[in-house]
Amino acid sequence: MNRVKTLIVLLVVAFALAACGDGDSSDTTTTQAITTTTTTQATTPTMIEGDAVTGGLLYDEWWVVVGLDEPTDDNPWEFFHKVRNGQPGSSPQMPSAIANGWTLEDVRDVLAYAQTLPTEAVSNAELDSTIKGGLLYDEWWVVVGLDEPTDDNPIWARQTTNERSGKDSWRCKECHGWDYKGAEGAYGSGSHQTGFPGVFDAQSKPFEDLVAQISGQVDPDHDFSVMGEEAVADLATFILEGLADYAPMIGDDKQAIGGDAGAGETLYETGCAACHGADGKTLNFGSDDEPEYVGTIAADNPWEFFHKIRVGQPGSAMPAAMKIGWSLEDVLKVLSFAQTLPSA
Repeated sequence: MNRVKTLIVLLVVAFALAACGDGDSSDTTTTQAITTTTTTQATTPTMIEGDAVTGGLLYDEWWVVVGLDEPTDDNPWEFFHKVRNGQPGSSPQMPSAIANGWTLEDVRDVLAYAQTLPTEAVSNAELDSTIKGGLLYDEWWVVVGLDEPTDDNPIWARQTTNERSGKDSWRCKECHGWDYKGAEGAYGSGSHQTGFPGVFDAQSKPFEDLVAQISGQVDPDHDFSVMGEEAVADLATFILEGLADYAPMIGDDKQAIGGDAGAGETLYETGCAACHGADGKTLNFGSDDEPEYVGTIAADNPWEFFHKIRVGQPGSAMPAAMKIGWSLEDVLKVLSFAQTLPSA
């Protein structure tokens, strides 16, 4: 490949120099390109042969002339450089393949995979609204930039089983669950039990009815209008478009059903490990006394795992699987692998 690139450069230079001449040889297919070597005595011309016609073809579409496939990427050489060395000023710091012991063949394999990914960012207003709604469902005040609530949600007084208070009482997931089924789902028992219904069946309601319900027009104690009209609309969109039924993929023992852990490991390595680490323990979501890692959530709350992988984490740069084109089956594969990671 280096020889081909060298040939291309020489022929293109020859063509360019020929094109800049006085035009006397414009009717021939072969011309002499002149380069000069400067000495203290005089300028001595050095002659090299160059095919201007071939150079012109190379200058246009060189891959056709030399018999290679048409380039499908903007700059694979830049890709190689940045994967091997990292990106200056990135946060979190992009790891260097060299520092991690990757070979050139490893980077080549990553490039081969990266060339299968979309070349343009997904621009879909409904999808963006759905993802934002999923983040709001988690911690809406973080998403809209408000102070976290300190008082209890007025509707919280209607239940006595869940002893949490303050901001937790304002989280949609605390009443309706990570599986969106409320009293009929995983939060139907245990410390998170409230007895409130889920939102899963609300997918059949009109958009306007959901907006009215979220903003307190139906029940004044269920008023989340403080997040703003746009956010209320995003949350309603998530309920209509973003919910998924995880029951066929998570067993009563919380274990993933039917996921390919091997394929999940590959997805994890390419999409998650840079921030979470190969063992999932780089980031601690809990405390020093009670640490919580990727493996912890995967084992203890696979429904939360599904939700956060699909839409991301409020207030972080975590990408949404829905945005990068991962299917539910892809997330299931990652869950299957993550349940093999250490949980403590």
